[in-house]
Amino acid sequence: MGRIREELEYTTRFFKEENRKGKKLTSELPIIIGGAAAALIGVALAYKFLGKRDEEAPQIDKLDFRDRVERGQSQSILVCAKEQNPSEYATLKLNGTSIELPLSERSNGRVCYSSSFDPSKYFSREGAVSGQLILTDKFGNSASKDISFLVNLEAPKIENVKIDRVDVGKYKILADVKDENLKDVYVILDSNKIPLSQENGRFSGIIETLRDLNFTLFANDKFNMTSSYQGKIEFSKDNPNVAYALQKGLNQTYIYLIAPLDNDRMQDLNEKNFVDLIGNNSKILVIPTFSNYLREKASDGVITDEELKYSSNFASLVNGIYGTIYDAKNIYEDYMYGKFKIKDPIKTIDYSSGLGLRLGFDKELAKDATVKAIGYYGIAVVDRKLPENFDEISLLTKATQIDKYGNKLVDFSPIVFHSVNGNNFVLIPDAGRETWMLAKHMKLIIDSGFDILKHPEMFEGLNGKIIANAYSIFDAKYGVNYAEQILNGRTLKPTDNDVWDLIMLQWNLYSNKAPQLGGENKLYNRDFPWYDSDKLDVLYQDP
Repeated sequence: MGRIREELEYTTRFFKEENRKGKKLTSELPIIIGGAAAALIGVALAYKFLGKRDEEAPQIDKLDFRDRVERGQSQSILVCAKEQNPSEYATLKLNGTSIELPLSERSNGRVCYSSSFDPSKYFSREGAVSGQLILTDKFGNSASKDISFLVNLEAPKIENVKIDRVDVGKYKILADVKDENLKDVYVILDSNKIPLSQENGRFSGIIETLRDLNFTLFANDKFNMTSSYQGKIEFSKDNPNVAYALQKGLNQTYIYLIAPLDNDRMQDLNEKNFVDLIGNNSKILVIPTFSNYLREKASDGVITDEELKYSSNFASLVNGIYGTIYDAKNIYEDYMYGKFKIKDPIKTIDYSSGLGLRLGFDKELAKDATVKAIGYYGIAVVDRKLPENFDEISLLTKATQIDKYGNKLVDFSPIVFHSVNGNNFVLIPDAGRETWMLAKHMKLIIDSGFDILKHPEMFEGLNGKIIANAYSIFDAKYGVNYAEQILNGRTLKPTDNDVWDLIMLQWNLYSNKAPQLGGENKLYNRDFPWYDSDKLDVLYQDP
């Protein structure tokens, strides 16, 4: 009211001054003063009944919105505040863009503004937008809240997924992945994470498996949007021969032997039988000559009828040699106490297998006697360090291939000499040395002009002569070697020429009394038919 008094005093002074200047305002003064007073009274009444001017900003007490908005979705914003004199709109300012939110609710001094809108109409890129939400009342008082959210979120797009077979059990996964905020691309395989890298604009990675396998390819962006692709590696379909071999229990180490057969991703009957052959002979795959032979047969991706037959023949030979060498090793270790040794059986078997291959026993099926001859000859060369003579072993194997008599030629099993008082004597021939000597002996016999191959009935007698001569010359405690050491300080060897002079002298003395060489009427041979295996079998039957 003091202000009103000031206004009245000011107005009175104004009119007095004007009247002094000659203006006729005095007569009008009551009217003017009365009007001014009335106006001031109205202002005073308004001030009294309407109160002071609103100077308080809105008090925002609620703000709801979506933190993440995918592309095509709407953002819904609701903001509420305490306010007596609200404006019709609140303003959302984001990245330089203004969006109005209309007043949607007003009750008891509380107001709410809300709106839904598609952010993609205002922002084209995926990512974060930020700014302020501003509420202003009718008197210009305002309040604001910072606001930030992600817009146009879109999962990476995985397209054109391709699975290429690189090699057996090795696959390359290729995929196009599109996203402007891409973070990583990877494959989950048996709970293992395999990252994919970019290569010529595409994502790629290597997966190795030897079985059918489901996988999931994931692509993530930096806003944690994820896409996935379910795929399958059909190993058994891509590698039918290898898959069949593994199913039969073949060690993974040897799948390289079969791998070329799957270049056409098909399996025919010959290939199946070839895989069966490998599986059935897995024990001898450790023999390099054998495994290399199989690898060479399969290298062109085709197994012919002939290759299948040859592989079967060779597998039979190597299997037989394997058993022959280990049987001999066990006998030597059990009975000879280190006198005869086979130091490295695999090395010996490998040599014998290679020898058998050179002798052609893949194209021809080796008989049991031939298998033994080749195996024993390997002991001679590898373990006894005797020189290989291909002509001699070739001649021996021609003899062992002869039905009925071949087995008698290379029978170097232990011989038991039974005693009436129980003190039996067991002679264990050195099969390697004796086989080498037998091969040389046969070659010398043929070179002397007698074709012993035409008289296989003599094989058992010849075998006995080799065993007896080897024992007498080399092994007997007081035999020829003992005498030579005492007299000449020399240890005899199977390669010594004078050893063979002695052996051939014996042969000549005996042979000219054999019926095969015209000695059928000589008394010497009547009680001991060494020259006839059939007669010996009758005379000396095994117990």
